[in-house]
Amino acid sequence: MEKKIIYRIITVIFSSFFIILGITLSIILNPFYSIISGVFLVIELIIERIIIPKIEELDSKKDEDHIAKSLPMTTDIITKILETSHPNKWTYSDSQGVYTYNIDVDLTIRIKEDVRGNWEEFKEDWVIKFPDPKASKIIVNIYYRSSFIKDYLFVLVDGGRYIIAPPNTPTDLRITRFQYNLGRILSCNYLFYRDDNLAEYDYKLRQAGIIIDENL
Repeated sequence: MEKKIIYRIITVIFSSFFIILGITLSIILNPFYSIISGVFLVIELIIERIIIPKIEELDSKKDEDHIAKSLPMTTDIITKILETSHPNKWTYSDSQGVYTYNIDVDLTIRIKEDVRGNWEEFKEDWVIKFPDPKASKIIVNIYYRSSFIKDYLFVLVDGGRYIIAPPNTPTDLRITRFQYNLGRILSCNYLFYRDDNLAEYDYKLRQAGIIIDENL
């Protein structure tokens, strides 16, 4: 958990450094402003979309190895997996609405079907900050083999493009680290997994004004 915070801080520091350096060089070398700005923008994107996701993936692998040694499976271990596992360790079946944990295929996340054929509309101010303000409630159920473990409320936002946990209250836009990572698993695999999806998901949280509170 603390490592993920450090990674984000490093990203901010690097981004700020390159922005300041770019501005300084643009003043000195004004004719080359566009080229310099483009180069530093590319560097920033590489750090955010490639380097940071790969570091998180390696860190997640260490967590998974540790958890694997903690078997037999318990509800506490399942919670830890959902809170720390990297999204690329899950596979989504669109036809079944099921996410399967690649390390232990007995652990699944299932999107609950609505008997009416659609999900209940969700209305709070933060969802209308997306290009498409349509949002719906969805229930995700956690199963281990055939045993039901727990269910969680999430919101399908931006016209069905992203899955985000509802914040603490309509005006207190905080979510837990657990909600954040489970949302990443659901959202980043909803169509198909790409490393770019991680940065896109974080961007959507910022767009909505949602923040992760490690103390919740």
